[in-house]
Amino acid sequence: MEGTLMNYRITVTIAEHGRDEDVAERLLDVFEEEYPQAGAVVSQNVASGELSMTVAVEAEDPFKAADTTSTMIAVAHVRSIGPDAPPTVLHVDVDLVGDETSVDDRELEPA
Repeated sequence: MEGTLMNYRITVTIAEHGRDEDVAERLLDVFEEEYPQAGAVVSQNVASGELSMTVAVEAEDPFKAADTTSTMIAVAHVRSIGPDAPPTVLHVDVDLVGDETSVDDRELEPA
């Protein structure tokens, strides 16, 4: 299936920042600024202190989707919190959603 993009929804849960509303807002702001196509959602669990980030990604397979998401989250984390405290990832969930799209069938978007 090379050249076929699939739609994935990836949720990454980290141990930190679940009780800090300012951090969640900064993360969401960075996602919206840097990756508006991802439709990011940031949620917090005040009881456990965990924070979850969910994004939509097009990729050829779930591993590439997870890799793309990892890069997005790393950029958002550094820009909103700083490089000195990398997040402790507790859980990564990758779900296949929607239809596949051939790379040749996609509309080109201006840069």
